[in-house]
Amino acid sequence: MAVLGLNINSSKELRNLDQLSVYCTEGVIPYHTFPKVFEDLLTNKRYGVGEFFSPKQIDSDSFEAAHEWTTARKYFYDGAISEKLNLRSWGAERARDFLLDLSVSGGKYTLNPVVNFDSPEQIAAMFSSGNIIENTLAVNYLDTQDRLDPIVTVRWREERANNSVADKGLFPQIREFSVRRAGVNENAPVIQVDLSNFCTNRTHAEDRAKLECQSKRYITHAVSFKTTPTEAGVQAGSIIKLGIETIYYEQPQNGAISNTGEVTSWPHLSDGTYDAIIWDGEMLRENSPLSVSNGKALNYKNSVFCLADSTNKAGTYKVTAVSFDEDGNVDIEALYWPTDAKGISLMTLDWD
Repeated sequence: MAVLGLNINSSKELRNLDQLSVYCTEGVIPYHTFPKVFEDLLTNKRYGVGEFFSPKQIDSDSFEAAHEWTTARKYFYDGAISEKLNLRSWGAERARDFLLDLSVSGGKYTLNPVVNFDSPEQIAAMFSSGNIIENTLAVNYLDTQDRLDPIVTVRWREERANNSVADKGLFPQIREFSVRRAGVNENAPVIQVDLSNFCTNRTHAEDRAKLECQSKRYITHAVSFKTTPTEAGVQAGSIIKLGIETIYYEQPQNGAISNTGEVTSWPHLSDGTYDAIIWDGEMLRENSPLSVSNGKALNYKNSVFCLADSTNKAGTYKVTAVSFDEDGNVDIEALYWPTDAKGISLMTLDWD
C-alpha cells in the first residue's frame, strides 16, 4: 500500500475527482526478480507468511542461483499482489512463467531452471528392471489433443521510457503476440498465456511461449514406478535414465497359417520359434511362441499372425514427484525429457 497526498486548489474547472491513477516505480524490496519476491513473501512477517514459515525451509543457494539466472536472462517480476492467495500454488505457477521449477527437496523449497541451456543434462540415477520393483512401472501417454503443436498467444506489459509530450506517457500498454513452430498452420489449437501483471520484457514473453511449444512437441508421456529407498537418490527436478524393454509388432512381418498348418509370410520364415501376436478368429494371443517346423505351425491352424520384436532403450526423464508409500518404498513420478546423443535436452533444440 502507498500513502498519497493530493492538494487541490479551489477552481471552477475542477468539480469532481472520480478516479486517480498512479504509476509506481519502486516496490517494497530493492529487487524485482521472482526468486527474491517469492523468498520475501515466505519470510516477511508483516505481509508474508514469515510468522509460520522458517527460513531454514528455503534452499538459499538454489534461490540465489535462480535470482542470478533470471537476472541474466532479464526475466523480471514488475507487478503487484493485490489479493489473498495460496503462496505455494502461486509460487509453482509463477515459477514456470520464469522458466523455473519450484520443488521441495529435503524439506526445503528449491528453485531450478526448467531447461539446461548451456550444458548437457546431469544424470542423477539410472533405473531398470534391476532396481524397479516388479509390476510397478506404469507408462501414461498424453492425449493426442494435448500433444498437437499449438499457437501460443502471450500478453505482456510494455513500459514507457519517459513522460515527454511526444510520448504517450509513462503508463504502460498491454501488448499481445503469438508464437508457433515453423510449419504449424493457422488452425492449430490456441493456448493463451497472460503475463501482463508482471512481465515487462518481450523476450521474456517469447521464451515463455517457446517453452509451451517445446513442451507440447517433446513431452509425450509420463512414467511412475516404485523403488527401494537405498536405490532412490533422486529428488524433484532430477534427470534420470530409465532403461526398459519395449515390445512392438512390425506390420510387414505378418502372415497366415492355413487349415493344414502351412505358413505363408513375406519374407519367408525359416524353421524356429518366434514371439508373435496370433488371432484365430476367436481369441487373441499376445507374446505367444510360434513354432515353425518344415514350413508348418500345427498348433495355430486357420490363424493370422504378426511377429513381435523388442528393443532396449534408456530414455531420459525428469522427476516430478518423490514420495514414500505405506510399505516404505519410494514412489517416483517423471515426465519424458528427451536428450540428444550429447545429453543436451531437446527442449532447447531450435530455441533461438
